[in-house]
Amino acid sequence: MRHPEELYQKFLHLRQVKDIVVSDISDVETDLLTNWSKLPKDTISDYVFMQRFFSGMHIKLRKIIEPWFDDEETIKSAIWYPERQDAMLRGTGVYKKEAKEKAHRNDQSEKSSKTSYKKKVSNTVSMERMVSHTCFSCGKKGHLSRNCPDKKDEGNGKAVKK
Repeated sequence: MRHPEELYQKFLHLRQVKDIVVSDISDVETDLLTNWSKLPKDTISDYVFMQRFFSGMHIKLRKIIEPWFDDEETIKSAIWYPERQDAMLRGTGVYKKEAKEKAHRNDQSEKSSKTSYKKKVSNTVSMERMVSHTCFSCGKKGHLSRNCPDKKDEGNGKAVKK
């Protein structure tokens, strides 16, 4: 048998959403109930169990379920409703649509971070280069940044002098 502390930690970290994958709420319920039943009796009250159950839910499912839940509701009678609502959200594609949007946002942020990267030069170095007429791109004297021979053509449509 596992140590109660391990079971308790597992109980606390069960979630319906991991990365962008949304599990069936019935799987989360089963895992929560299994871990809860293995803990010493009266370690976690029914109320705390239900609060943990809510915090492990997908946010959209939680917004539907929480207002419906009555503090006097027993765990067994309260479990059927989230399963039904989870099936409706899954059937209407709400979870898939959200996962696609999140993946798209992640792709966009990765692209923008790659394309917008420029070497940053401190203000003091910048001032020194301006006073000494030094190139801001390579740091060498004798030309300006726009005429820098080390600068690669970035496809801006202008001809590169050689």
